Amino acid sequence: MFKKITLFLVLSLMTTTVVFAQSGNLKGKVTDSQSGESLPGVNIYIDQLERGAATDMDGNYELSNIPYGTYFVRISLIGYLTLEEFVTIDQSDVTYNISIEVDVVGLEDVVVTGYTDISRNRITGSLTTVSNKDIESIPVGSFDQMLQGRAPGVFISTGSGQPGESATIRIRGSGSITGSNTPLFVMDGIPISSFDFASINPNDIENISILRDASATAQYGSRGANGVIIVTTKRGNVMDAQVRYTAQYGYSEAGDPPFDMMNTEEKLMFEEMIQIGPGWATSENNPNGDPAARAEYLAVDNNWADIFFRRGYTQTHDLSVAGGNKAVRYYVSGSAFQQDGIGLRSALERYSMRVNIDVNARDNFDIGFRAQGGYSESDFIESEGGVYLYNSFAAAYLANPYERLYDDDGELAVGPGLTGANAYDALVNDEFTRNEIKVVGQAYARYRLNKFSFTQQVSLDFRERYFSQWRNPLSTLGQGTPQGGSGSLTRSTNRLSGFTSNTNARYANEFAGKHQVDVFVANELILNHFQSFGFTGYGLNPKLGPTPASITPGSPTNNLIPSVGGGFTANNLWSVFGIFDYSFDRKYNAKVTIRRDGSSRFGPGNQYALLWSMGTSWVATNEEFLSDNDILSNLIVRLSYGKTGNQFGIGDYQRLATFASTSFAGQTAIIPATPGNNNLQWETAYKLNLGFDFSFLSDRISGTLDLYNDRTEDLFINQQLSRTTGFSSLEVNAGSVRNRGIEIDLRFDVIRTQNSLLTFNGNYAYNDNEIMDLGQVDEFELGTSIIREGLPLGTHYVVGWAGVDPASGAPLFLDQNGNVTREFSDDFLVAKYGSWLPTVTGGFGLDYSYRNFSVRAQFNYSYGNNIFNNQLYFQENPNFGQYNQRKVMLTMWQEPGDLTEIQSNAFPRQFTSKDIEDASYLRLRNILVSYTIPGNLFRNQIKGVRIFVQAQNLLTFTKFTGFDPEDYNNIAQYAYPLPRIFTSGVDINF
Repeated sequence: MFKKITLFLVLSLMTTTVVFAQSGNLKGKVTDSQSGESLPGVNIYIDQLERGAATDMDGNYELSNIPYGTYFVRISLIGYLTLEEFVTIDQSDVTYNISIEVDVVGLEDVVVTGYTDISRNRITGSLTTVSNKDIESIPVGSFDQMLQGRAPGVFISTGSGQPGESATIRIRGSGSITGSNTPLFVMDGIPISSFDFASINPNDIENISILRDASATAQYGSRGANGVIIVTTKRGNVMDAQVRYTAQYGYSEAGDPPFDMMNTEEKLMFEEMIQIGPGWATSENNPNGDPAARAEYLAVDNNWADIFFRRGYTQTHDLSVAGGNKAVRYYVSGSAFQQDGIGLRSALERYSMRVNIDVNARDNFDIGFRAQGGYSESDFIESEGGVYLYNSFAAAYLANPYERLYDDDGELAVGPGLTGANAYDALVNDEFTRNEIKVVGQAYARYRLNKFSFTQQVSLDFRERYFSQWRNPLSTLGQGTPQGGSGSLTRSTNRLSGFTSNTNARYANEFAGKHQVDVFVANELILNHFQSFGFTGYGLNPKLGPTPASITPGSPTNNLIPSVGGGFTANNLWSVFGIFDYSFDRKYNAKVTIRRDGSSRFGPGNQYALLWSMGTSWVATNEEFLSDNDILSNLIVRLSYGKTGNQFGIGDYQRLATFASTSFAGQTAIIPATPGNNNLQWETAYKLNLGFDFSFLSDRISGTLDLYNDRTEDLFINQQLSRTTGFSSLEVNAGSVRNRGIEIDLRFDVIRTQNSLLTFNGNYAYNDNEIMDLGQVDEFELGTSIIREGLPLGTHYVVGWAGVDPASGAPLFLDQNGNVTREFSDDFLVAKYGSWLPTVTGGFGLDYSYRNFSVRAQFNYSYGNNIFNNQLYFQENPNFGQYNQRKVMLTMWQEPGDLTEIQSNAFPRQFTSKDIEDASYLRLRNILVSYTIPGNLFRNQIKGVRIFVQAQNLLTFTKFTGFDPEDYNNIAQYAYPLPRIFTSGVDINF
């Protein structure tokens, strides 16, 4: 009997245990209630269990091993109304499909505006947000290039195809002449240098906000005149751990140049025409020629572009883990990126890691930190971007096709005048590298008391670069070293560190259901330090390689004394500021920003600037008279005006007279270096903006329209001084520049069903730039440009080209009155050939998805800019006949009556308007095709796998005849061409 009772109790206990251990799975799909579109990234959270999950790319989610019972489930996504419901788990698999509604009240917390975030319906300023889906996986080494064509009023010119090189960015034109026109970059509240993007992983970015007008940028005071780009990185959410791995492989190649170079037969013929070089030496028309030797030259026909260009391979690996609970949320990622350039020896390798942690230490106390560390290695070619025969991109087209790369002994055929082999020798035997360490970090603590929050943030932006350039003593370039003719070794390092401390308090409250108040006040201190050191040693021992040990000690007799240099500089900025945001009845919004900046760059009496903005907006569609409108879904009218500043572009000690060392009579001496100007003060920009945000037909058509008028005063200008002062110029404040224009951003959902979505997007910006005043003068020359009142910045100043005289072959020019003349004179310089800065920029594209298949394409364009084509000057120039030329040179004038645009070689080729070309272009920037394999095919061990292929810079339409119309200044020289990039990849979510 005891045994039976015992057995019964044991079986009962086991059964009870099984009952208590029963659990099930909760799974389903989340869709938009209006369009039926699947929604990725939706948080599903169970309060009682403090567990959660996020939907995958197809909107699917699953929570496993949930004990039987009824639970309170919260479903949330930024921009949608939070849904809270009770769900009962009473079987092994419970399917709970969810539809959530757009938050028409305001898309709360969707827009990061800088120090704060705000409902989109309460915004008073002009800004554009680019989401991570628009820039993820694009195979370029610098994230700023990914923004091209994504936002109106933002002109981005890559300029160089060197892997990892940053782009030139202008927001609403250029507002400074000699100061900086580069916008401020802020990552997670940390100001970062605009030249360090090669070490930052773009796949860590959640979104990018581009701030354009005073209401948006005044919070940054003296750093906001050129616009602000806010980078927000990814963070963890309350959910189970989400693991994501992305791999991408591909290659890059050079596009076809829009010109044809001569082959050997053509080049010999051309040389025969102008009676120089081997072509004339082997000509039957040369009384002293040797025609029999011509065959030796014709036996070689090198296309040097095939030698200096290559197919470069690229690969990317990203791994991230994100998740958390109510107490701790985390995002951790690691990345490796490798890209070979299309030019021999050029490459980038990048390794980065990010850790973002947010901790709710108590109900009213949060702490956290965000840290990113990156290391990159770059290999560069010689003198990229310059007209220099050792620049391989110049040598690829200037080297003669009959030149040999190797001689009969298999050695490089280097020597005087042998452009191709000499440049190749420098490329493969010399070295030029850069290693970079980049660390960006922030720690914060926040205490909340009722409607108040108090936050202390400390941030660090650190970058260290190490350069090494080795001129091999056995290479042609090394043997041409003036100091000893036996190579050189240059090593240098520089370190940039920025420390920011921000103490702020915020009060946010809503009264009586109609009054919303948000007040933010802060004290901020920014300390920046830069230091550098370097040396160049000579007389290298080739057996010791590129090490300092190879340097021969210098002495007064051997001319091998090393050169040593370096420096240290620092600047500080102290600020107090406040932002007041008010909204009434969700219809009428107002924002006031006041900031007082104090900068160490300026002297007493000019160190402080009071900067401010006022903005207002009206949500017209929240009015009763529009509430029943079936066509107009949303209409917001914005108006703002304010004053921002600029202190960038001048030296840290510009206010001070400085001294420098020199030598006199064999002795070291000190002489005055700069005069200093204690009266120098801030550039100030006054910005007016009128904007409209709108959407129609249940948000099928949406967009923004902005009209702006910006005027920058007290410009930094180099005023010429009498040479009797011992100085040539003095930096002063004088004059003003105006930028005014219109910006349009549109989005149209052509097809919007449960399974299919087709969206077109487009943006357009027109900017009218004009120099309004220059102070004591009304014009001055700046390089090949003229700075003149009434003209835009970047206006070319050049003698007009009028063609070739058919009777004599002489070049014809235009004088200042437009009369044709054979005389060339600087007196004929005119400003009639446009500016290198475009008047119109923009982009357009499409996104199409059908079930698990998607296609995305993005174009960008630039119009109204003209640039000097320096390649044209060298490649269509009979005076440079010793180098290869374009085929069109065979049409050069030879006898009276010839009608041609190529002058006779009897006359000097001048730099004229002939060399200015229309650099407008339309470019297919990126196209991506993907297919997502759902997780159920993997028995839900994997949430989803996305396979994709894409192409970058696939097509370009332009009249420009140089390498690329997308240049970063007014003269296109032999810069690194932009490559076409083709990749395929896989994106796996666990």
